[in-house]
Amino acid sequence: MYHLWPLLLLIVVLFILGAILFALFYKKNEKKTVAAQPAPVERKPIILDKPAIKSKYVQLLIDLYNSVHNGQTDTKTAYQSLSMLVRDFVKDVSGLDVTTSTLQEIKGKNIPVIEQLISEYYEPEFAFETDDDAKSAINNAKRIIEKWN
Repeated sequence: MYHLWPLLLLIVVLFILGAILFALFYKKNEKKTVAAQPAPVERKPIILDKPAIKSKYVQLLIDLYNSVHNGQTDTKTAYQSLSMLVRDFVKDVSGLDVTTSTLQEIKGKNIPVIEQLISEYYEPEFAFETDDDAKSAINNAKRIIEKWN
């Protein structure tokens, strides 16, 4: 009978050790779960003033046109600026960030008008030299922005 006491004591100690390890493991995982859940963020709806956004970009295009007309901006720089203005307009008016998108990525966004404009700008924007008419391209972009819904 005395030889069972050490075995019984070992079983009790192992049971207590197991319970302690289980409790520590459970609390450790519980902390991870709590930490992984971000605090709820109150989101307010964004109300866009499309006429104001359109007006801003139309004015920027007029400024670019005047800069090209007065010889302050060369054709290549004008196309680069035009591409950024159109991309920024899309972002501001729709929330769709195409500012760093390639033409192929823009094609995947299903905005045919913007796809057409950006594709027209690619050659003169990246060419070493170009004789494309930047003023005509600026006027075209201006018309599209004015008609944007």
